[in-house]
Amino acid sequence: FAAVTVTIDNLEGKAVGETITIPVKVTGLDKFLAGEFVFDFGDAALEDITITAGNLYPNGIENYSAVTILQDVIDKNGWEATKDAAVDSDVAGSKVKIYIYGPYATSEVTGALADGILFNIMGTIGTAAKSGFINFGGKGFNANLNLRKKAPVFSDFAKLNITGDTAIADPVDTSTLTETEAADVKVAVTLPAGTAPAGFDLVLKDTPGDIVATIPAGTVVKSEDGNAFAGLIEPPKVVDLPAAQKAKFDSVWQNDADLVYFTMGSSTTKLVLDKPMLVTLTVVRSSDSAVPFIYYLPENGDPELAGINGTTTIGADEVAIAQGGTVLNTQTDTPAAGQTTYTVAVLMDHMSTFVASSALPAAAAPVADSDSTCFINTLSADSNSGSRFGLMFGLLAMVLGFGCIRYYIKQKREIMS
Repeated sequence: FAAVTVTIDNLEGKAVGETITIPVKVTGLDKFLAGEFVFDFGDAALEDITITAGNLYPNGIENYSAVTILQDVIDKNGWEATKDAAVDSDVAGSKVKIYIYGPYATSEVTGALADGILFNIMGTIGTAAKSGFINFGGKGFNANLNLRKKAPVFSDFAKLNITGDTAIADPVDTSTLTETEAADVKVAVTLPAGTAPAGFDLVLKDTPGDIVATIPAGTVVKSEDGNAFAGLIEPPKVVDLPAAQKAKFDSVWQNDADLVYFTMGSSTTKLVLDKPMLVTLTVVRSSDSAVPFIYYLPENGDPELAGINGTTTIGADEVAIAQGGTVLNTQTDTPAAGQTTYTVAVLMDHMSTFVASSALPAAAAPVADSDSTCFINTLSADSNSGSRFGLMFGLLAMVLGFGCIRYYIKQKREIMS
């Protein structure tokens, strides 16, 4: 296929309470049937988010975002007779997860465009909004939907500046950094050709300096499809976790008042590094809480211990680091009586979204169909995202194959009820 691109535009001088429209412009999408995307509005605090049709499909799209019960799905049966595609979306924290499907590629739809606006994202800027970056990214699928990991990734970012707040600056091009500057980076960056500076390490930190990610010199950063990633890379950031989102986690995490939820890299796609980076975290926990482990949170899947097993040099010592993290230092009654401060190290070969918390109980092996040919088999009713995605795609499985239907029946009973 020809390369697919996606573009979102900068939004300047927007006001709290203003409703904004973000057109998602694409090129080269003519051979694709479906897509799964993430829109991250960051600090913009968007509310009342809706997805509306763009100009790519001449007959518009059916919207399943408000669907909550199986009967609603049944009521929408037959949409393909009048609409060209269907979309489903849900909000988790600052992320809007979006799925779109058409029975035919746009090249097979009379009057459809290969290049145009796939859909519009609309929302109202909330009272807590701050200037920041917004990100959109995801994957497109052709008829061979089971090749999810090989699906092409496309993404873009833009600035959203709020009136009365300090304007966000452009990301820093790492090729312009000196070694001293590269040792203390607390702002968003871009890597030319997806490659870190060749002569020195790139050290990304959160604002307080409690999370430090050291990317080795010359590291190549790629998206999941294996292509070099030249988009926005954000430094580590601790994110306030809404109660509704925390309630979707396992009870062990729900009851952990000291849980730390943090992100780094791209907020819309997992980034893979060809050299592992050392990440150190300073985590403060109640002294009667368990030692923290670090978990990776896939967009559509269950939590996994973060990183890899390996050794690295810290100071003058060779240190063995375990997947999920190794505690390097423990300070009791610090910073106050009854609290313990841990320094945890992880060797990570990817950047994404993570949690530092107590160890989860061993999970049962996921149910899967080896003959399933659809990407809804990545959407678990018990996944960390807690999404109800799959209502629409469970129905569309009737078009896509019996493997999908079997998976849907086994995994979605809770949602269907």
